[in-house]
Amino acid sequence: MLNLAEISPLRIAFFMTYFPKISEVFLLNQALALLDRGHEVSIYALADPKEAMQQTGTEKLMPHRIRVGRMAAGTGSRLLALPGLLTRNRIREVLSALNVLRYGAEAGSLRNLFRLDAVGRDLIECDVAHAQFGNVGRQCILLYRLGRLRAPLVTSFRGNDLSGYLRNSRPGL
Repeated sequence: MLNLAEISPLRIAFFMTYFPKISEVFLLNQALALLDRGHEVSIYALADPKEAMQQTGTEKLMPHRIRVGRMAAGTGSRLLALPGLLTRNRIREVLSALNVLRYGAEAGSLRNLFRLDAVGRDLIECDVAHAQFGNVGRQCILLYRLGRLRAPLVTSFRGNDLSGYLRNSRPGL
């Protein structure tokens, strides 16, 4: 039988769209429970929820364990932010993230650059990367392809992640 006390602490990277989002307190609870069990948890949020209220317990993760990206609202705002994105990221990664043939609208709208910028310049090496929603799992694949993430990826599908996909897919899927 597996004895959980004998498991070495893991380095776990949580990826999510927003953090801390009031309606997603369960994500904070997951991170805090893993910390309480001795694991190292880092959180990468691809955008700021812009909510004034903070969840109780967030302070245990602040500031060194959380990195929050700043996705500009519209294409015009993204274009204005482009010079900063170009100087903070490696040119090879920038060019790859802007490849419209490979990434389509995500590249053309500059969203990929903001996602790249959200995780910082360093390689993310951990024991497991956990994408907290289906769409975030897809965004983590971009980080793999650009060489920013090196870890097995687990993706959790919840609610509309799966039901929305099934609703819009071919019958019988």
